[in-house]
Amino acid sequence: MAPFTVCTAVGASTSSNALHRATLNWDVLQLEQILVGETDLPPHPKRLVRAEVASTSRDEPALAELLRLAAETASHDWLLLVPSDALLTPALVDNLSQLCRPGSPRRLVIGRAWRLPESELHVDDAWELHLDRSGKLDPAGAIAWLLLPRGTLLAAPAELSCCPAAAASWLINSAQQLGWPVLDASAAAPLVRPIAAAAAEQPSWARSRHASGVVLPHRPGAPLLSLLLAAPQAQLDQLRAALCPCPSLPWEVVARPVETPELGGELAAAWNSALDQCDAAIAWPISHNLPPLALLPVLLRCFEQPAVELVQLGPLPTPGALVIQTAWLRRLGGLAEQGSAAEAFNALEQNARRRGACCLNLPLPACASTAGGAATAA
Repeated sequence: MAPFTVCTAVGASTSSNALHRATLNWDVLQLEQILVGETDLPPHPKRLVRAEVASTSRDEPALAELLRLAAETASHDWLLLVPSDALLTPALVDNLSQLCRPGSPRRLVIGRAWRLPESELHVDDAWELHLDRSGKLDPAGAIAWLLLPRGTLLAAPAELSCCPAAAASWLINSAQQLGWPVLDASAAAPLVRPIAAAAAEQPSWARSRHASGVVLPHRPGAPLLSLLLAAPQAQLDQLRAALCPCPSLPWEVVARPVETPELGGELAAAWNSALDQCDAAIAWPISHNLPPLALLPVLLRCFEQPAVELVQLGPLPTPGALVIQTAWLRRLGGLAEQGSAAEAFNALEQNARRRGACCLNLPLPACASTAGGAATAA
């Protein structure tokens, strides 16, 4: 069972169908739940519903009431504040559970939501496949959920509702005043909501301010970065040794032979084959023109910034100009194997942006140094 309790509110704007769909998802994942507000949900052994609670002037249950009730009744030391239409993935449960282990320091963890149309959100269907194929990530700053320690941040203003988008700014400010780190775990914890719910919500925090770090789907002992190397067979061993001169470096090289690298389709096929063996959270398709080793720590620091799913190095027509979170590369189906390598990179970048990925431009002068300070957000 997950070591956190799901908390949500049922207010005047709550969709009954969406709430029933969400709670069925939470039931399947065996999550303890606390709901405030009036609802017609059937009883469930893992669900506490408190109908009579203090509300805001807009008839929405107050955040202070929900946090106080959770402090008194929740079985777990951590609370996951979500909207009433949120569908949680097993990856979210697994990765957030790692942050809630006994002895974990106090911190606030936040995340964006993936959006799908209502027609693709039936729990009894394969909606997680729809997420990978067509889901669109909310823009940077649009906070959909928050994970916080139980029994803390109880002095919320009376007019602050339980909606995560509305409560995020106050919770983040309060956490920062207490000296807690604020971590963005959007990449590690996918949460899905209907597209329709996005219309009434605005981003609640600026990308550069809302988090001090990120949580990537990283397994202990696994590398942080996978270099997907496609080059002629005769050069592979030499290139691999140049990229990874000692085993203690936080990256790996997954090499595939390609005899005619000028053929873009053959390059893309080799990179896609290497992607199948990729163990890191970040992937970089490269060819025989190797990057300087000093650039790799700079890239890793780029992905430690919130809302960076993609890093562009110099002009896109250059093979190796894009570094991307591995989950995104897989979600987009890898690199197109028709056309040139430049066309494949351009298509990848455009598809990623269309589906909500945020790109960081790392100018060529920065690529030549280890400073990293010249990176600018796109």
